[in-house]
Amino acid sequence: MQLKPHRFWKACPVVAAGLAACWTSGAHLSWPIGAAAATARVSSLLLSRAKFLTKTTGWSEFSITTAEYHWISPDEVLYFRNGTDGTDIERLNVRTHVRSPMTGLTRAFNEQRAYIAGVSVSPDYRRLLWASERDKKPTYVTALLDGTRRTEWTRKKVGRHSVLDPYAWSTATWTSGGKEVAECWLEPGAAGPADPFAHIVLRGVDGNSAPRTLAHFRWRKTMFAPMPDDLDSATLFAEDHSIQLQNRATDDVVRYIVKLGAGKPSVSHQTIHLPKYANFANLILSPKADRIAWELGSPYDPTSRGMSDSHGELRPQRVPLGIWISRPDGSGLHELGHLPIDRKNAMTQHQEFGQIKWTPDGRSLSFIYQRKLYRIPVD
Repeated sequence: MQLKPHRFWKACPVVAAGLAACWTSGAHLSWPIGAAAATARVSSLLLSRAKFLTKTTGWSEFSITTAEYHWISPDEVLYFRNGTDGTDIERLNVRTHVRSPMTGLTRAFNEQRAYIAGVSVSPDYRRLLWASERDKKPTYVTALLDGTRRTEWTRKKVGRHSVLDPYAWSTATWTSGGKEVAECWLEPGAAGPADPFAHIVLRGVDGNSAPRTLAHFRWRKTMFAPMPDDLDSATLFAEDHSIQLQNRATDDVVRYIVKLGAGKPSVSHQTIHLPKYANFANLILSPKADRIAWELGSPYDPTSRGMSDSHGELRPQRVPLGIWISRPDGSGLHELGHLPIDRKNAMTQHQEFGQIKWTPDGRSLSFIYQRKLYRIPVD
């Protein structure tokens, strides 16, 4: 499962760069992860260790040249194609290479205008969640993978600005092991946007239970609303992931953990120190929440912080573009593998690499590079 809020995620990288001193509405703890945790890189080319699964040519792409796909079983991925009447949804068995149309789900997905961005599969791999639009009103929809047992509700609109404005629209994610969807948004407080409140509502996917408020509490000005864990709705996460890669002035990543209880929410934070010039791009929590996969590095240094040595000469210092692994608190950080540095095609390499996902068993990662799907063991 991917951490919040970018599981809708990776969808709204717009929060202003930098985080002020931590605010809490309850107990506040901070434990920096020492620089020593970022252990020396093991020289390993990613593609030499990864297994090629299939070409993704013809799969629908939302983020430049990396196709949208989702694991729905240990051997199957769900993906999208542009069809004659909308978007076709298909499944591929990566072991047998058998492809099958998902006719019922395709029909449900195309009943109204729908978007492949932000689609997510439930933690039990039984349902799909997506954003759509009915009569020009944005909605959220869930359905079983055969397209039946649909639920739909109007998406919350708070702001009046761009869809990229964190105050404009709610985000949604699975929780309670796939039995509920959490819809989260920020509401300006009495002092306006400078004093926001996080509001989180849970909705059952059985269609029989009324939505219920999970939490409503004062939150930070510069962040999206924290979002519940896939399995435990009483644990919320947020992080400064939304800071633009090109604007990062630090290699630190701050994770916020909110614990809900009978009293005020307890908020703590972890400061994770990444390798120097890591150029943090993304992080993905494993299905068992015991490890984090990090997309780090760059064929170039967009911040220009490492572009000169002590003599003022331009000698780039950089972490190669690749995948790193750590424990949930950031400790034990080590490189799983990286792509070869390609200064000539640096931007193209960035565009062609991504969609890092944990496999359902949590023992491997998959990723796309140059329109090919790979899997690499983590254990």
